[in-house]
Amino acid sequence: MRNFRIYAYSDITLPPGINVIYGDNAQGKTTVIEAIALALTGESPRTSQEREILRIGEKFAVSRAFVKLENSEEHQLEVILTNGKKTWNIDGKTRKKGEEGWAPFHVVCFLPQEVQIVSGEPRNRRDLLDKVISHWSYSYHFNLLNYRRAVSQRNALLELINEQKLSEKDAKERISHWDAQILKYGVKVIEARLEFIMRWQTFVCDVFKEIGGEGEIKMRYVSSLGEDLENLYFSEREALPKRYSQLLAKSLPYDIENTATSVGPHRDDFQVLVNGIDIRDYGSYGQQKLAVLALKLSLGRMHQDERKMSSIVLLDDALSQLDIKRRHMLLEYVKKYEQCIITTTTIYDVPKSFWNSCSFFMARNGEVIKTNERQAIANQ
Repeated sequence: MRNFRIYAYSDITLPPGINVIYGDNAQGKTTVIEAIALALTGESPRTSQEREILRIGEKFAVSRAFVKLENSEEHQLEVILTNGKKTWNIDGKTRKKGEEGWAPFHVVCFLPQEVQIVSGEPRNRRDLLDKVISHWSYSYHFNLLNYRRAVSQRNALLELINEQKLSEKDAKERISHWDAQILKYGVKVIEARLEFIMRWQTFVCDVFKEIGGEGEIKMRYVSSLGEDLENLYFSEREALPKRYSQLLAKSLPYDIENTATSVGPHRDDFQVLVNGIDIRDYGSYGQQKLAVLALKLSLGRMHQDERKMSSIVLLDDALSQLDIKRRHMLLEYVKKYEQCIITTTTIYDVPKSFWNSCSFFMARNGEVIKTNERQAIANQ
């Protein structure tokens, strides 16, 4: 790292296995996670305003990572931020904007604020779903971009129709082109989401149990095209475009009045249920945290099973507010990965049975210092 938030310069070598970065608040632990994630994926998990990353008074920042995978494959990845511009390079080749996350391996990254994926607004879950599937499938990314463009153009036209007070007949004629585009790409987006959730669900269930989740976890797609859309699609797939077309036409007067498209995947959501109960409203913080960890970690298993792709695990403050049993189960689970980096304010969040197998690093005043178990205890 160079000129990266509070770090003027830092060079850290993290061995295989579980690496624990400990230290007081505001000492740069999360920044290490962010820097690694930025180099490996091309995007920050903390901010979309990447100018915030530059150290105060500096004009550029660099995060560079050297990665050696289980198959001995080696890669160098770096992000350079300068003059409001971001450059992401993999093995010396610059990646294009929009290719963030497309690397030769998968990165599991969890930050505490991501509990809002299940506890917050539908946008949080849509964004996660779109990001995950886009990394999995370029065709989904392509269809999603075209769908968003069509919705944007339709909304602009709705505003014009509203201002000009056109008749419903004239409005239908004017908007028919963008309705066709929305149907073409919107159906593909919804189908891909439903298919992916069906596969993802199995992995989420397994991981949720393995890290200490209690009860049966289920993901349910909630669509503006009707509560029964999931059942409709899997029982009669050709019915989806027909229903979408009917609802888009029916909603036109409402859409003109509100100058916005009211039906389609940009308005959809998915619920996370435990024993049939939506944990957004009725789950405890610990249950919500375990659910998000299961969502994230299950993607690592999916990549391994379906794509034979290695994963690197980054967990920021994942152990706090979990009981000792679940902390133990979470660490037992992440031991399966080649490398895991965990941050914590105290090493006592790490069960003592894991201390001998962990590597410890202390973050303090913009430095990351390798320590041993005895030094880590003394520094608490």
